[in-house]
Amino acid sequence: MKFISIALKYLSKYPALGWGVFISIIITSFFEGVSFGMIIPLIQSMTAYSPEILEKIPALSMMRVHLPITSQVRTISIIFLVMFFAILVKNVFLYASNLLIAKLRFGIIRDLRVNLMRNLLEYDLKFFDSTKTGHILANINNETERMGNFMLAVLQFLSLAGRVFIYIALLFIISFKISTIVFLIIATVLIPIELIMKKLKKISVKTSHSIASYSYKLTEIISGIRLIKVSGTEELEMKNFKPIIDNVYKFSYLANKYIYMVIPLSEVFILGIIVTFFLFFLNFAAIDLSSSFAFIATYLLVLVKMLTQLNALNTQRSQAMSNLGAFDSYDSMSDKRDKVTISGGLREITDLSDSIKFNAVNFSYISGKNVLRNINIKIPAGKVTALVGASGSGKSTIVNLILRFYDAESGEILIDELSLKELDIQKWRKKIGLVSQDIFIFNASVKDNIAYGNCDLSEDDIIGAAKAANAHSFIMGLSERYNTVLGERGVRLSGGQKQRISIARAIINNPRILILDEATSSLDSETEKSISQAIDNIAKDRTVIAIAHRLSTILHANTIIVLEAGEVVESGRHAELLAKNGLYKRLYDAQFMI
Repeated sequence: MKFISIALKYLSKYPALGWGVFISIIITSFFEGVSFGMIIPLIQSMTAYSPEILEKIPALSMMRVHLPITSQVRTISIIFLVMFFAILVKNVFLYASNLLIAKLRFGIIRDLRVNLMRNLLEYDLKFFDSTKTGHILANINNETERMGNFMLAVLQFLSLAGRVFIYIALLFIISFKISTIVFLIIATVLIPIELIMKKLKKISVKTSHSIASYSYKLTEIISGIRLIKVSGTEELEMKNFKPIIDNVYKFSYLANKYIYMVIPLSEVFILGIIVTFFLFFLNFAAIDLSSSFAFIATYLLVLVKMLTQLNALNTQRSQAMSNLGAFDSYDSMSDKRDKVTISGGLREITDLSDSIKFNAVNFSYISGKNVLRNINIKIPAGKVTALVGASGSGKSTIVNLILRFYDAESGEILIDELSLKELDIQKWRKKIGLVSQDIFIFNASVKDNIAYGNCDLSEDDIIGAAKAANAHSFIMGLSERYNTVLGERGVRLSGGQKQRISIARAIINNPRILILDEATSSLDSETEKSISQAIDNIAKDRTVIAIAHRLSTILHANTIIVLEAGEVVESGRHAELLAKNGLYKRLYDAQFMI
């Protein structure tokens, strides 16, 4: 089964901890048995003392230990000391085993999260386009926690199983015949317990789905809180949220209903049947109660203790089953076999000296719906190339392919006549500076945002990049200047200020290629002028690829590529395209002609 292979994979990373838990469980179980095994000679020494009583203890008689004859008080004292020592050792190793189990559990949860995050970072953006953010968060947070709880339940199950085994051994040592009958009776009660376990396994899968839906909706509400407020849809969102959280409640409660059913069911049935058996045995079998009292009392005590541990064992089984569904959800997200991953090559170019070429490139986000069709373009090095067209024409997709956020479905992209797939992906992206209309600002200081991904930069490097982006003056006006924390998504900055931080971040590595993805489309005229000036400052001697909504920003481009419905329909300089009287002319007239 899949969950077994996943569990063993992560348990195998901690062999020392695993053996430590195993050895601690064995020692704990052994000394638990020793402490209870001393009850018989203790009672006998008090009620029917014999000088040879210590030598009749099973463990000592098997080892052929001969102890000197001693007084009744001395014998009782020795037995008490042995019991205390056994209980002391048992509890020391019980604490050790619980501590090791906790360390193992949290280590596995950490490894599960690290492994899933590593895989997520390797997936291409198609995965994130089609997977709800809440589902990803649910797997990283909730499902890994539930998998850790499963591991905990299994390890505690093994610990309890060791003690149950010792108690069973003691019962059979005291009376083999009676114990055989008792355990045949107990076995009949395990049938309804197994049915409960199967039910819990099914509920566990539904619980995973309900938690994922809850996480998704919660993330969506928090991310869209401003839109919700301005639209006045608080009650609508609450109405949509209520049934989702009701499902989490429903399946969580249902799981616990079956979990809590295990102990009462097993205890009542088992004890009921055993009490009936012993009443029959005591009333109809001829036994000497006085001579057998020590054995009967010890047998009943061990039996009750064993049943208590057996109930706890069943509880751990039910806890494990209730968390089993997390493995399916985690495996579905972490398994790379059905995911597209972007893996880079080993080659590197020192600089873009010739061009970026698209040769017969086709691409689609959704199978069967091409976004790019037979794209054949050349982006020369050291020049400004603009991509224009209506929304959805494929402009941003071309940029995404250059950055290798996705791979082309057919055709090839050449960088100085080398296939893009042959290049080391990290080193290639380091040569590109991206200034986008979709700006992400971390909840960190100004300098950390500008230097993101570059820990070895000096303060002079950061200030130089900020000055080139026309950002230095407003940064110096902030409360703590470059150490000012900008808040989540940069809530303390205006749109223009965010854009300048973004430009500074894009150029701090002195990239040879600069991609401008409608960098000024959402800004007012005055701010746009300031940003455009900053872009002009940094664009010199670089290969510039500009996606333009406002055609006024690309009139002086060396090449303008016009796209329509995923195809290149025109290409040339501004004046040439106007003379063609085609799509570019219509777009231009729509913006500049009244």
